[in-house]
Amino acid sequence: MRRIVMPLLLLSLVGACSQTQKGPPSLIPEENMIRGITKREYAGTPIYQIANLKLDPTSDGKILVVTAYTNREGAANAGFEAVETAPAGELHFVLNAEVDVRLPVGSPTNRQLTAGKFLSTGTLEGIRKIVIIGETNRLSIRP
Repeated sequence: MRRIVMPLLLLSLVGACSQTQKGPPSLIPEENMIRGITKREYAGTPIYQIANLKLDPTSDGKILVVTAYTNREGAANAGFEAVETAPAGELHFVLNAEVDVRLPVGSPTNRQLTAGKFLSTGTLEGIRKIVIIGETNRLSIRP
């Protein structure tokens, strides 16, 4: 009896371990391509209010750090969209983020978002002003 039970138990454990469980899509892009998951379209909209701008120097450029507020908590995937019609000598960006309208408004602390963008020395050459545009306001800074 013991000779039969042990191999059966071992077989059932090996069989259970070999089954793959379906779960949420991977955050690793290469795995998503292997699994055939198509890339979703970016659903970012302009951030509600730009609160603060600063430039932090690096060895080969500057990092633009923007503090902003969304109209709801839980904003994600912030990104800078370049404005092609900016005047000469200026860089204009619209700060976008994906906001889930099903989430509560929350407190200002919960709606605060910080985003950064690296600007190389070559990009900043000849630039007199950087403008960040939100839904309700815009702020500018001089490099």
